[in-house]
Amino acid sequence: MIDLLGASAASYSRVTGIFFLGLACGAAAAALVQQRLKHPWRLLAIMDLGVAVLSVPMLFLPMWSDGLWVWLGPEALESWSGATLRTALSALLVLPSATLMGFFVPIAIPAWPLARRGRGSWGVRLYAANTLGAVGGVLLTAGIMIPSLGIFGSMLIAMAGNLVVATGCLLFDRNLKPPDPADVLTEKTPMEKRNTGWLWAAAISGFLVMGAEIGSLQMLQIFTPLSFHAPAAILATVILALALGAFAVEYWSLRHHVTVHHAGIIACLAAVALTLTPMLFIRMAARMDLLVDGVSLLQFQLRLMLFTAVVVGPAFLIAGILFPTIAALTSFDSGRYWGRLLAANGVGGLLGAEITYRLILPALGPHTALGALSIMYVLLGGTFLARRPIMRWIPAGLFACLVAVAVFAHPQLPRVSPALRPLVIAEYHGREGNLAILEGGAQGRTMLLANQYMLGTTAARLPQERQGHIPLLVHPEPRRVAFIGVATGMTMGASLLHHDVQEITGVEISHTVAAAAASWFSEENRSVMHHPRVKIVIDDGRTWIAANQDRFDVIISDLFLPWGQGDGRLYSREHFRAVRRALRTDGVFCQWLPMYQLTEEHFAIIAATMLEVFPTVEVVVGVPTSHARPTIGLLASRNDTWEWPAVFSQRNVDFAPPVDPLLSNPALLGALYLGQLRHGEIDAPINTLDNLAIELEAGRTFLTQPYSAPYLHGERWIQWRTRNFP
Repeated sequence: MIDLLGASAASYSRVTGIFFLGLACGAAAAALVQQRLKHPWRLLAIMDLGVAVLSVPMLFLPMWSDGLWVWLGPEALESWSGATLRTALSALLVLPSATLMGFFVPIAIPAWPLARRGRGSWGVRLYAANTLGAVGGVLLTAGIMIPSLGIFGSMLIAMAGNLVVATGCLLFDRNLKPPDPADVLTEKTPMEKRNTGWLWAAAISGFLVMGAEIGSLQMLQIFTPLSFHAPAAILATVILALALGAFAVEYWSLRHHVTVHHAGIIACLAAVALTLTPMLFIRMAARMDLLVDGVSLLQFQLRLMLFTAVVVGPAFLIAGILFPTIAALTSFDSGRYWGRLLAANGVGGLLGAEITYRLILPALGPHTALGALSIMYVLLGGTFLARRPIMRWIPAGLFACLVAVAVFAHPQLPRVSPALRPLVIAEYHGREGNLAILEGGAQGRTMLLANQYMLGTTAARLPQERQGHIPLLVHPEPRRVAFIGVATGMTMGASLLHHDVQEITGVEISHTVAAAAASWFSEENRSVMHHPRVKIVIDDGRTWIAANQDRFDVIISDLFLPWGQGDGRLYSREHFRAVRRALRTDGVFCQWLPMYQLTEEHFAIIAATMLEVFPTVEVVVGVPTSHARPTIGLLASRNDTWEWPAVFSQRNVDFAPPVDPLLSNPALLGALYLGQLRHGEIDAPINTLDNLAIELEAGRTFLTQPYSAPYLHGERWIQWRTRNFP
């Protein structure tokens, strides 16, 4: 879906929310129809078949999504109609299949033969098994299927799995004897009559679990390496903890009677575990290094899963006990009531994800957000324990303690490396994670995203401005310019010095980054964020560029982290095709590359992919004398007719202080030129939206060789440059 909606946190939130809404709708519909079904397993077969059929449009999504954005246009994409269309498309593609998935548990619980259920709560057991299956699905898809088969092949396997399940349901229905009417639950139990309060409890449980999952993920990203491979390991560990919690309830129900007070105690224990999670995270992060040379990708993922299990596992294990406890107390294996509970839980999860993303995290940050959610758990536990006077003091005392921790302890916990903490002058908490502004040392002032990635430094102002100047200088009359990626804004600020430039568009995926650039780097970026010639678009660069056609004279694409989750799409064949469509006839495109984060193989993949779209590419270097952090630009023209040596004689620019000596003296410009690449000269895989070649391979290198990877810097850069551009 990120190919359609973009890789922003808003897109992830939108798709996740609609998926939970679909599960809730399916569960609610199942609650209405399950008692009237004569052949429930046939219905489940139809539902699984429907999931496979409804997945077909998504299977071919990369083939039609770009045309949709071109038809809509960038202006509409930026307006309310664009947001509405994205939500509508998400609903059309995700909601129907998710709704059909939501039928399974409420229908399968009463449909399963009584003789085969055994003792204990069969509904809780099936719910636990269904949750455990999600763990296998996440690990299998992210760890094996996508790297081996690509997204298209992985979806085909998943659709085939739906067909297998549908066939199994039909075979099961064929061999199943009709149920004895005496065994069918038709009367409401006393507990079921008082269902409204329990439905609210199920909804609040879903709200808190999803809120805690979102907050925990952002907290873990402070320490977890940014890559495709990390989130799947974290998500699988969290879902595994929830599944084990459900199995624990089923095991307990075999030997003990589950009571309301058990639910209250569980909620209070979940509160304690969740409020201690940030402190445990800081302690474990100081003692365990996830990046170790020489490990395999599997070993890294196992280490990450162990780290996640130790840090957040206890909280989610206990939290995972709460909803099955509510179900064991109230449903009595009634499909009707299980459907209502799951529907309420799903709606609560949807609200929990959205409110945590939009309000709690930006206001409090990840540590205090988890503290706030733990306080809500205490309040929920208090409602369960209110009727037993001897237990009322437990939630009251915990409430006071947890408020004190959330107010005084959590805000003091570091969100950046302790070594960098003295340099922090400001922090932002957004949907994209924590962003710190650092000042001091050799770097000057810089942005630090998620405690890991610097988005630009004032100490490198001239080289960063040069990344904007060079592509503008090779175009004889650049009037409309687009920048994919804004960061500190210094590269985009250079375009203000070019008198021919009339319209400048900066596309930045993070509202938090754009706000920080305007507040903390205005002097260095020439106040570009507020200039009348400049428009800032908060959107995914690939999606927004795909909506443009024949519009720009120059498009400049920033240095993107090759292993960053979703960033590899900006090096894909589909993106380069969209860029070419967005250029005018004589338009110029420049893709800057961080060679110090690329191996020879990584560079070959990107270069070969770009040469699939632009047959001739000119190569320039950002800083001719830099060996420690070299950068290069891949320059291409839509009409493929311009030549590097002639371009700098045509320019209309006044270099304002600080003056770049290389660009102000035409005689020195030749030092920037490395050479030319042509289609067919590089033999390497092509990076596509389907195979994610650069993202997966760069991520594997970074995670398995963090300190010894053969990146192109230092002596290795000199040798590579000499060999390829003598």
